[in-house]
Amino acid sequence: MSTDTQPAKPYWKNKKVIGGVLGIVVALFIASQTPPPGLSAQGLNAVAILCWAVTYWIFDVFADYIVGLTMSILFVVCKVVPMNIAFATFATDTWWILVAAIGLGAAATKTGLLTRISLIVLKIFPATFKGQVLALIGCGTIFGTLIPSTTAKMAIMAPLGLSISEALGFKKKSPGATGLFAAVGTGFNLSAPIFQSSSFLAYVLIGMFPAVEKARFTWTYWFLAAATWGVVMLAGCILAIFMLYKPESNLKLPPDFIENKIKEAGPFTRDQKITLAVSVGALFLWMTQPIHNVQASIVALSGLCILLACNIYDRADFRKLILWDAVIFLGTVISLGTVFSTLKIDLWIGSLVGPVLAPFAANIYLYVIVLSILVYLLRFVIVSISASVSVLALVFIPIAAAQGIHPFVAAFTVYCASNIWNVFYQALVWLMAYYATGGDMVEFKEIRKFSIAYMFISIIGLIASIPVWKMMGLLK
Repeated sequence: MSTDTQPAKPYWKNKKVIGGVLGIVVALFIASQTPPPGLSAQGLNAVAILCWAVTYWIFDVFADYIVGLTMSILFVVCKVVPMNIAFATFATDTWWILVAAIGLGAAATKTGLLTRISLIVLKIFPATFKGQVLALIGCGTIFGTLIPSTTAKMAIMAPLGLSISEALGFKKKSPGATGLFAAVGTGFNLSAPIFQSSSFLAYVLIGMFPAVEKARFTWTYWFLAAATWGVVMLAGCILAIFMLYKPESNLKLPPDFIENKIKEAGPFTRDQKITLAVSVGALFLWMTQPIHNVQASIVALSGLCILLACNIYDRADFRKLILWDAVIFLGTVISLGTVFSTLKIDLWIGSLVGPVLAPFAANIYLYVIVLSILVYLLRFVIVSISASVSVLALVFIPIAAAQGIHPFVAAFTVYCASNIWNVFYQALVWLMAYYATGGDMVEFKEIRKFSIAYMFISIIGLIASIPVWKMMGLLK
């Protein structure tokens, strides 16, 4: 191994240092200004603190949850809002469902349940490239609902995609290998907006809706509103994979490949059976919420308690497997909605940006196109997809509402448009799969082609959803 070391960059060339200084300068400059019409002094200070946080997120100065927590603390220390407003989300069912849903997903991860179920499904499909692409996408779309963390799902399933690729005889970085990698990402990542329980970002967005709308968006109602986009997206992505990554030869899996993988996984364990029963039960209760009216958070927490009582994972696992950094970050970001409404910042932003988007809002088809393109561009500077979805939804939801567009339409458009990976630093979810396969299964430039295809497919799906949204009363 070489002992050569790279010389350290001068501190003034370090991205984190530049961002750290810039964030403070921007915040102090904004706070020193006279509040513009429609914004109070406290509102101006809140905007200054938010700009500091966004700058730190963009430059990745600290981990996103550290910045989010500090932002909420600054709201209180600087007397912008009291603590019960700055940390409002932590006392709501939105935050608790995040904790419980991630806990349920952690059990499926630890027990190996998701891998076992996926192998059973893979066995059903043809042992060809196209058959396994469809199988991987189907597994991710359906069974991804058990785990709300897309990064975890990608990290778990990408090695299975690599095993299938090798068994089919595809060389690493070949079109066939890339196509199977894209299939894993389609099922376990891109399909996440279809189902509430597939990603905690859906719960984040619902937490930003007005109180009367939160109750309306049950698991089933969200699915109905997202299903048209989902059908278009899945069909479009399958077609894109077959067109972009056609293998050089038609190969088949060895007859006993999947069967051997199932044998390697061992017998169906007690923990897997309990986790499956709890997960399916929770999913069923979420789907039937309009009938029994039990809150989704109570269902998720009850399931988590059952898993803990059955010792599916112990206290150490509870500390380690639940993504506490993620739930703290998301809690602080969702609380921004309460801060904004309390200080009327949402109305002020709407008065500034609303007139710019108003001409497009008159034509809802044009609106979703323009909003998607705007988010695509903003994602070049907002690196974190969680921050992108949360902050941009917070901005565009009130603007859309002022134009008579339902919050879901704006939030869902932002969600779908944020899920791109045109450059390496945008692609955290895909990078989890990239490194889980050793970093040499695919070339990133080849996966970028799939991102560009997804951008067009997503817009088509949103346009196709508009008539459905009108029938559901989400649009006039």
